[in-house]
This record gives sequence, structure tokens and C-alpha cells, in this order.
Amino acid sequence: MYVFELVQPGCWLRGITDDQVRRDVESLLHLLVTCVEDATLALNMFENSRDRAYESAEDRSSSWESDRVRERAVEEELLRQLPHDLTPESRFQQMDDIRESARREAKRMKWREGHLPQGYQDRIPFIHAKSCVYALDTLQKTLRLLTKVPDVPIDIAEVLKEFELAFPDLVQARDSSHHAEDRVQGKRRKDRIELKPLANKAIHAPGGGVLVVDMLNDNRYGGTLGDGSYGEVDVSPQTVSTAQQCVQRALNAFDWHGPAMHMPR
Repeated sequence: MYVFELVQPGCWLRGITDDQVRRDVESLLHLLVTCVEDATLALNMFENSRDRAYESAEDRSSSWESDRVRERAVEEELLRQLPHDLTPESRFQQMDDIRESARREAKRMKWREGHLPQGYQDRIPFIHAKSCVYALDTLQKTLRLLTKVPDVPIDIAEVLKEFELAFPDLVQARDSSHHAEDRVQGKRRKDRIELKPLANKAIHAPGGGVLVVDMLNDNRYGGTLGDGSYGEVDVSPQTVSTAQQCVQRALNAFDWHGPAMHMPR
């Protein structure tokens, strides 16, 4: 399990004369901390779900056998329900429907027993990867907002610059994920995307023309960006550690009073 610690140097800000501005800045700084916590949880759940996916892959052969036994039992029951006066030709014509009905009912029986559909299981790592990316994107947006607030230390602009350099594809990767309805059509808003060359561990397309939506390349979540290139974000301890360090620098840049706060609680 990963835990990324933060220390807020005090409870309240000082040095910001406007009370409303001070409250706004305190809220934004609290949001930065929440983003690190959300990214940490998403990272832990992402790695746990991938470990479970590898384990379930090893069990699929035995599961396949039990599924076939279940299907055959349902199929035999459906065959017994056929009228006895059917001709061999009519019985043969209904076999495809019976096999498909048996397959569907066997799946439903398995679900009623509490087994998660394989299609759902396969999506779990993607959900947690996107949660991590979204938390990091919110963190970046929050830093950018802070740079525009009067009386904010100039160090915040440096923290934002460091964060953006560390994650150059973050904003566009998040936008592509959030606007998948456009990307699956090869569009950015109403404009058609010109797909650029792509070469990584999963895809080799030096001539371009490959549209990628919602892909995990090992622990990297990515897809086709709005400019037609491919971009990705590492979902890793190193990524969240970088976010933690940036947020800690942002907290340290301000003048605080009151007792320090160690997080997570």
C-alpha cells in the first residue's frame, strides 16, 4: 500500500489581507491535498485490480470448464422441454437457439451467485487509472487558479511550471478521456483529427492512421490526443510522488499560523 504524506505548516493563512481571498486560497490549498489523496487511492486500487486481473487470468481455464458444465446442464433441460413430436429436422433447426439460450442463462446463473461479469472485471483497472489522471488534472487546474490570485507567493508559479513539465500529456489525455464521444469518431469538437504516427509497446503504426481510445500500455493510461498524436500518463508511485512534492512545495510557500497538520489523517 502506498501512502504519500503531506504537512500543512499551520491551520490558517496569514499575510493575505482580504478575508474572502484568504478563505478562497485556503480552500484551493485544501483541494490540492484532496487531489493527492484521491490520486493515491486510485493508484492503490489500480495496482490491486491489475493484480487480481492477473490472478483471474490464471483461473480462467478452470472457470471455462465449470461454465461449460453449467451450459450443458441448461441445454439438456431446454432440450427436454421441446415437444416430443418434433421431426429430427425441426429439432436440429432449434439447436442454435437452444445453445445461445443456454449460454445466456448459464451466465445469468453465475451472476446471481455473485460472480462479476468478465467484461466488468476487465474495466476496473481503467476506472482507477482514469480516476488517478482526473485527480492529477484537477491538481494542475487548481495550481493554475492559485497563480492568478492576488498576494499569492511567486513560488506557486514555479510549482505549476514544474508540474506541467513532469506531465506534458496530462491535460490533453484527460480531455480525450472525458470527450471519448468525440475521439471514437476521430474528432476534436467538430474537426476531424489527422492521426499521427504511433509506435509503442502495444501499437506500431509509423504511417499513422490508428485511433486509440482508452488504452492501458502497462501502467500508462493514454489515447489519441486532440492534435492527432498519442499521449499517456504513468499511473505509478513515481507520478503520485511528484504530485505530492509539488503540493508540499505549494503549502510551504505560504505563511501559516497555528499548529501544523500531518496528512493523511
